[in-house]
Amino acid sequence: MNAQRIHYAVTAAVLFFAVLFGFATGYKALSQAAQAGALRDLALEQRARVLRMAALLGRTESASRAELAVEARRMQEAQDRLEAEQPDALALRSLPEAAAVLDARPLQTAERARRFLRAAQEPSAPDRAAALALQDEALAGLSEGYARLAQALAEWNEAQQTRLLKHQYGAFLVVLAALFYQFFVIVRPLSQAHEEAAAELTTAREQLRALEGHDHLTGLPGRERLEENLAREIEYVRRYGTTLSAVAMDVDEFRKVNRRVGQLGGDEVLRELGGLLAANLRKADAVYRFSGEKFILLAPHVDGEKALLLAEKLRLLVEGAEFRDGVRLTLSLGVAECRPDEDLESFLARLDEGLELAKAAGMNRAVTAP
Repeated sequence: MNAQRIHYAVTAAVLFFAVLFGFATGYKALSQAAQAGALRDLALEQRARVLRMAALLGRTESASRAELAVEARRMQEAQDRLEAEQPDALALRSLPEAAAVLDARPLQTAERARRFLRAAQEPSAPDRAAALALQDEALAGLSEGYARLAQALAEWNEAQQTRLLKHQYGAFLVVLAALFYQFFVIVRPLSQAHEEAAAELTTAREQLRALEGHDHLTGLPGRERLEENLAREIEYVRRYGTTLSAVAMDVDEFRKVNRRVGQLGGDEVLRELGGLLAANLRKADAVYRFSGEKFILLAPHVDGEKALLLAEKLRLLVEGAEFRDGVRLTLSLGVAECRPDEDLESFLARLDEGLELAKAAGMNRAVTAP
């Protein structure tokens, strides 16, 4: 009888401490996941904010400068939160992967952010060359840095969750060894809860990957996704002799739209335009936001003549549409069919040439590149 009581007492003590350890580890896992998720979201916000500021640099309108000042202040506040050292919170500089993105070459995201902020907060608008340099800095350096910072946080969080999950399973295996029949009462429900948490983490990672390839304003695939898909299609043309055409589209005199409806209103017009273009394509075609008010349509298995007809159809569609606040738009379009000896750079250059010819010919027209 006494031996049985000792057995029950020891079993209860093992069960209590194992469960206590499991709950403590679970709380720590949730806390770290929440902190890492918040910092990851903040890094993605910084990436989107840098791209917005890059679009505003070099503009002399007072509204654009005022919006740039607001975005710069928000960027500074967010950067301070990203680099804050708090005893009870996750600090980026304590994570080797994140610290490498912040400080190490070639990214040096923290230093680049400080230089970018100083330049953006100058009282007078920079000249065009300086603005272009800052835009290149934002697009080539800061954008990538914040994206990698978000990815580093996601990977660190995944590793931490895996490690803490192993500790929890160890505690439950101790419970199983001490009191096997309680396996279905304690271990299985907690295991299912953690599997759901792992599935949510996987979903969040997939959403992050999808977000990195899309334009935050229009929701269309962005330049990075365009270059990736275009390079693949050009390789098909070179290797298998397939046909590929593309249409470069640029909104004519879009600055007038911004002056009329403001920067935010102009953003809404671009969002509506992107939706209109995407809704009037074949399933095989795809439209991308290249930069600013410039869009590029990829049309696989379409020759130059048919692509010109498609471009004319889109031009008439946009010309006849009415956007928010009664805004009317026209497009200049450059059309090109990919040649077997072209690479990504030369094909995009020829597309730009067609677009420039359309602009020079009076705008609101589609022109085939030579």
